[in-house]
Amino acid sequence: TYKQALWDYLHCPVAEDLRTILEIAVRVLHAERDHYGKDAEKNKFDSIIDQLVPEVVLRTHDRKRVAQLLGNLHAKAKAGLDPHESKLVTMSRIFSMMQELRLFGTIMWLGRQITDVPKDRISVPNAPTAVCKLSPTADAECWIAVDWFGVRFLPVDPSSGTTPLKGFLFTEEAVERMYIVGASQNVIQFVVTALDPKAPQRGRVPLAISIMSSAAVDVTYAVDVICKMKGLTKKK
Repeated sequence: TYKQALWDYLHCPVAEDLRTILEIAVRVLHAERDHYGKDAEKNKFDSIIDQLVPEVVLRTHDRKRVAQLLGNLHAKAKAGLDPHESKLVTMSRIFSMMQELRLFGTIMWLGRQITDVPKDRISVPNAPTAVCKLSPTADAECWIAVDWFGVRFLPVDPSSGTTPLKGFLFTEEAVERMYIVGASQNVIQFVVTALDPKAPQRGRVPLAISIMSSAAVDVTYAVDVICKMKGLTKKK
């Protein structure tokens, strides 16, 4: 629904393209002009910006600067906005714009890659010994983003944007794919196929990714449900 999409947009922990965000914000402002119209007319964008742009944008950019950019863009776009357009039509436009965001429709959880899995938390007994490192930094935190297509691991630093550390698709034809997942307590074990950076001539090889997360079971459940809906069976 539009309300759920708007909530996800405002609370996404990873920064998207600022220009795209501001264009969406202008449309949200137009949809909610009965609530925010007076503030916009008085150029008080700083007082309403929390309801128009994601929290992460205000953490990674100067708040006043973002408000100024929004005001400038709104002033330019205002002439092209139909004041009589129904709210339903405006919401439909916003929803379509949100669908263009790279992280639209993803479910995200915070985790931390670990090298050694405790014996009592092993869910994939025959996991490869070779590890797919998500970051040069040992035990680095990451966002686990799951959607219809696969799993992406994103940097926690919001200024890094939406460029994934690594991404793996569910389909068998993919060069880099995720084909085994399991969880025990707070540890998720993924087995993926990818090029071995130490020996790329070997082609695709099985690699392990182990993540510690309080949402380990939820992540595994989400992957299982999506794969069943797609007619794919993920091994455990």
